[in-house]
Amino acid sequence: MLRINQFLTPSHAIRHHRALPIGDNPVSAKNFLKQLLQDDLGATAVEYGLIAALIVIAMITALQGLATETIAMWEFVSTKVSDPKS
Repeated sequence: MLRINQFLTPSHAIRHHRALPIGDNPVSAKNFLKQLLQDDLGATAVEYGLIAALIVIAMITALQGLATETIAMWEFVSTKVSDPKS
């Protein structure tokens, strides 16, 4: 007859819950983390994403400066058109 505490022993938990199923092959947590840290397939996409983000930030900064100059120019034109003597 089986006792319930046979299934709750630490050795059972270690033996049955330590392996992570990846595909059809179980992989231990240590090996999974090692493979995850060595995997660099997504690194290039992340690098391109960071480069794109920096380009967008530079564009926004440049456009804000351009917008300020453009607004000032049109305000100058507006004052000259409405009051030609000044």
